[in-house]
Amino acid sequence: MMIRVAVAGATGVVGLLLANHLIKEELELDLYASETSAGNTINIKGKEFSLKPLAEIKYTQYDYIFLAISAENAKALKDSITYPTKFLDLSSAYRQDPDTPLLLFGVNHQDYSNENFIALPNCVVAPVAKPIKIISNVHSVKNIFISTYQSISGAGREKTYKILDDTIKDLEALKALENKFDFSDNSIKEINSFNVVPAIDDIYADGSTGEETKIKDELNKILKLSDVTTIATCVRVPVIRGHCASINIICTEVINLNEIKEQFLNDPEIKFRDDLIPSPRQNGNSEVISIGRLRVFQDSPNVISFWVVGDNLNIGAAGNAYRIFKYIND
Repeated sequence: MMIRVAVAGATGVVGLLLANHLIKEELELDLYASETSAGNTINIKGKEFSLKPLAEIKYTQYDYIFLAISAENAKALKDSITYPTKFLDLSSAYRQDPDTPLLLFGVNHQDYSNENFIALPNCVVAPVAKPIKIISNVHSVKNIFISTYQSISGAGREKTYKILDDTIKDLEALKALENKFDFSDNSIKEINSFNVVPAIDDIYADGSTGEETKIKDELNKILKLSDVTTIATCVRVPVIRGHCASINIICTEVINLNEIKEQFLNDPEIKFRDDLIPSPRQNGNSEVISIGRLRVFQDSPNVISFWVVGDNLNIGAAGNAYRIFKYIND
């Protein structure tokens, strides 16, 4: 009997890409959206889908439900469904729940033990966790310092289109020399063209943002690095797709750089060369993690530094959800 699969939040950037992955499989697929989008049709690889109202998902029994919706809506939907199903949750709702596995394919997907609810990590955690895991397998890690440079698609469809519109408007303003730096939208709470903002999500009492806290907590849970201090700074940049990160890892002993290089070179999910300088424009839209600027410092031989570029949708978010689904369904 063919399995039945539903995607909740199918009109979002993540939900739509996920549907494009799932349509390749032999399964019955239904797509759900908010009341404002329900009833519309979308075409995915030549097949027409009528979007169903999200509130009606509980009336049809599915083998798998993907939650590409907000944390609040994910919690409400989980509580409203009484029939047995497997949830794959892309929101932050249950990532730190001790009874919910947080799975990243290629890193800890083997931790799956037939649970019915699976949390999936933040889209920037996905590309950075693999190289950190490789290094932690070779050396004892003491501290991790991460600065992320995250693309606008990680903020969703609405913000992505906004920055495209803003860029056109700002280019017109820049043509007038007297208004060269007079941008009409200059609030730091907005995501702008020609700007970088070091604040993603709310800022907590200790000065960390929600995104920075997620990175620390999720890496600790996925990689089991509870004794490691992780400090992150997250920056939104005017890049459409592809998250970047500068990572510095302090280990307890001298780094064996050749061994790390060998591990990177032999991993099929990593693209690494000594002369590679990855960027989101050249390496962002990809299913592999690109690593460059790998170095160990002569005066600090226990510190390793490198630059990571990973697609926030193909490696994180939708791509990871699809790979986890394939793993647990096979």
